[in-house]
Amino acid sequence: YESTGGEKVGQGKSHPYYKKQKYTRKLNELKSRIKSSKKELDKIAKLFKLSLSESELKTHTKDMNNILDYMDLLNEIDTSDVEELVNVHDTHSVLREDVTEKSIPKEKVIENSPKSKGGYIEIPLVVKKDSQ
Repeated sequence: YESTGGEKVGQGKSHPYYKKQKYTRKLNELKSRIKSSKKELDKIAKLFKLSLSESELKTHTKDMNNILDYMDLLNEIDTSDVEELVNVHDTHSVLREDVTEKSIPKEKVIENSPKSKGGYIEIPLVVKKDSQ
């Protein structure tokens, strides 16, 4: 069935398809801005408070464009039949279920504590305030 927004229930904006679309759109925006010139990379370097020489700027611009070209290549791969990966290791939780069990009565605990006052266990002061 469908929601009032037209998308199938359970496949809203958090569905991997929409996430991939959003990622691809943002990547294309980034590519169009960065791929243009050294000027854009210089602007990014200034934002990160980096000082790059002219040769470093030229080298990093080339490197950035190579990375973006490789990302283009990866985006061409059809991943529609691939399940979304959560963890690279086939793991499962080794922890036991969190189950509440009957505990020792409060009175017994207080009885067995070295010091108690008013139904609470007294412990030595660990952190002192500036005024103490």
